[in-house]
Amino acid sequence: MWAKIILFLIGYCVFPLFASSEPQIFYSEKGELSSFDNMFIPNEILSAYLEGKNFIDEKKFVLISVKQSLAQKHYVYQQMVDKIPLRFAQIIISTETNSGKLSRIFDHSIDQKPILPAEEKTSPEDAKEAAWDYIKVSGHLIDVLQVSEKVYYKKEGFFLVYDVYLAVSDPFGYWLVSVDVFTGKVIEVRDLRQIRRLTQPVDFLKRKIKKIAD
Repeated sequence: MWAKIILFLIGYCVFPLFASSEPQIFYSEKGELSSFDNMFIPNEILSAYLEGKNFIDEKKFVLISVKQSLAQKHYVYQQMVDKIPLRFAQIIISTETNSGKLSRIFDHSIDQKPILPAEEKTSPEDAKEAAWDYIKVSGHLIDVLQVSEKVYYKKEGFFLVYDVYLAVSDPFGYWLVSVDVFTGKVIEVRDLRQIRRLTQPVDFLKRKIKKIAD
């Protein structure tokens, strides 16, 4: 249960905090979406929006969920790279529940062509072991261990990673450990209880473990 709640918060509510660039948000009430006034089908709105910004490949977006708020529906489109999700890269089309009229476009897409090395990959099992060893787990799992393959964009470029969700009793935490798919090295760690990016994950983790141990 905790896994679903935490991953939902990251994927939908707070992922801009972790992303490498600022999202763009356009509102109909500000007159920013007037060109879409006669469009009511989310897929058509997305296609027209991407065409208008001359996006490299509009077919790289997949509808992954539809969320209902008090007065709106939110259609969440995930950007993909070779059928692998590009982490935190989404476009959310929000429409009014009653009228179906477009009310907002939240855009955190990445309009760059990813270049990934053509090397032999490590396995998800290797990533689990790397995450387990890095956290120095001495306790037991308190939630289901999950691994997902993602493309991760930072200012240094694109990385193909295994995101390992690791919830353990000691050192207590709900950890998200990113392991490079090709090298098997841990490149980033987050304590999901804090819902914030660790700019220096190695040093922070050492301090966190020491504090818990003390």
